[in-house]
Amino acid sequence: MAPSFALALLRSVREENNSENRTNLSAAEQPSDSVDSATSPRQKPRKKLSQIIARPSSPLQGIRLPRPSSPLPLLRRSHTQSMAATKPDAPFLEHKHQPPTSILVLSHGLQGTVEDFSYLLETLDSTDEVSSGRILVHASRVNTDKTHDGIDLGGLRLAEDIRHTVAKHSSLQSISLVGFSLGGMYVRYAAAHLYDQQTGKIAGLTADKIVMVASPNLGVRQFGVYRFLQSMIPIAHGLLFNTAKQLLLRDEDCLLELMTRNTHAKGGAFMSAIMAFRQKVLYANLRNDFMVNYGTAALDEDVKQISGDTLERVMNGFGATTIDEDADEKGCRVCFELEYAPAADGGARVRDQRAQLHDGDAVERVMAARLRAAGWSVIGVDFPMPAPLAHNRIVAMSRNMMHTWMNASGRRVVHHLVDQLCAPTPSPSSSPPSSSSSSSSTAQARLFKRVSRVEEEDRATQPALLSKLSLKLSLPGRDAD
Repeated sequence: MAPSFALALLRSVREENNSENRTNLSAAEQPSDSVDSATSPRQKPRKKLSQIIARPSSPLQGIRLPRPSSPLPLLRRSHTQSMAATKPDAPFLEHKHQPPTSILVLSHGLQGTVEDFSYLLETLDSTDEVSSGRILVHASRVNTDKTHDGIDLGGLRLAEDIRHTVAKHSSLQSISLVGFSLGGMYVRYAAAHLYDQQTGKIAGLTADKIVMVASPNLGVRQFGVYRFLQSMIPIAHGLLFNTAKQLLLRDEDCLLELMTRNTHAKGGAFMSAIMAFRQKVLYANLRNDFMVNYGTAALDEDVKQISGDTLERVMNGFGATTIDEDADEKGCRVCFELEYAPAADGGARVRDQRAQLHDGDAVERVMAARLRAAGWSVIGVDFPMPAPLAHNRIVAMSRNMMHTWMNASGRRVVHHLVDQLCAPTPSPSSSPPSSSSSSSSTAQARLFKRVSRVEEEDRATQPALLSKLSLKLSLPGRDAD
């Protein structure tokens, strides 16, 4: 009987619970119906519930923060802000504190981008001259993905980009040009087409500084690893793009040689444009640059390849001024500086005569003599390391995180370059600069004091050699201008 009683009791309790659940369910549904009937057709039944949820119980609760569609913009924000502009014709570093009086144009190299100059731009932006707005920095993008179609076409694009940028800033008075690697050739070509023979100005502005960093001024045919590939070049000639043909001196017109003349069919006064600049500087890697050897970057045609003995001769045999003998913790040395005297100051002079040159490196020899006659300061940089990776290190290329890490040792060179670019220069003269006045202005604007020049013996040898070769280049099978 007890079990039967227990079962009956459990059944009674279960029925009572079910009855209460039904009652509660009905009670819960009734307010909802009353709310629906009390609200207007436009009111939603969830409004009060949303108000309750939106009501913050603390000062921070209920605050909605904007959320980016992707984390990438936040990760790259600092980088894009430092670059400042994305349009091809827009300056990268422009400050509004005062109207700019000087423009600094940067030109990247073969297959390069403006991101190659990331650390240089960052360092420039930290200087008073740029942060105050006095110097406008413009890193040109016009040759991005277009570096294979020829130095001439790239130079014309750069010239047009400079014209367009200068036209937007009426306060500009002077211009400086910086080219890295192939960008140095673009800079030289653009300067010639922006040069006004009547005023001696570049793009209507006083020519201040021209700086070429590891640029193949004499081509690459006789320098570094390329001189061992001469037998393969005729076979692969049809596969070479225009820029490669020009750098290997295999193009029909030999453009690089034409760029050491003052007038030619291309219509540019190349040497006059270079000599218009008050300060002319070449940066060259002493070794471990397999792309642009020291000889072609520093206008020294006799240095085909740097070895231990050659390094000592280059550093000590030409009257070079030592800048710093100590290497930094990463091994970089901005170690010496030498000067090629302008022709007006006793340097090499090149007379305009016709000749046929059959010597294997005669083209490079004449090009070097003509360019040296403009007067240059050469900065020798040394990266002692087992791998030939100095080419990108000389500008501390920072295209991505890997490049930034690999090329960090070049930051010392970049600091030296920025000091050169931001050093004060004399007030621009209204008259066109001559060779002697250019040399005088250069001496006043130098960051480091030059205590010696190229040895007299070496300077005397150059004109004698060129005189023997008749001093004027006309390639075999072509007539000189």
